[in-house]
Amino acid sequence: MENEGTTTQAPLGIEEIKKAVKEVIDIGMAVVKAADDGKINFAEGFGIAWELKDLYKIYNNFPQIKAEFEDLGSEDRAELLAFVAEEFELENDKSEQIIEKSFAMLLSIIELVKLIQE
Repeated sequence: MENEGTTTQAPLGIEEIKKAVKEVIDIGMAVVKAADDGKINFAEGFGIAWELKDLYKIYNNFPQIKAEFEDLGSEDRAELLAFVAEEFELENDKSEQIIEKSFAMLLSIIELVKLIQE
């Protein structure tokens, strides 16, 4: 029987981080699409619920995902930002830019906190 407190997990890597980010983007996109007309009908609600199906994977791996985010190098950050920009396609360009800039800011804040803690 394995003791959870002593388990060492391998790093997730940038591809797994991209998968987690894509899950969150897909959920957000489903909500934006469903709420486009100002209301969400049953079918749209089901579509949102369907996108939530894999959220448990992110929840279960959150400590690893967080650690991986904090440990991203500059190349990985650039790759992840490009990935987010590619995946997020909203009809409202301003909203799309706000989301992309917010994500870039999140990565910068993580880098800043890491620098302060050194």
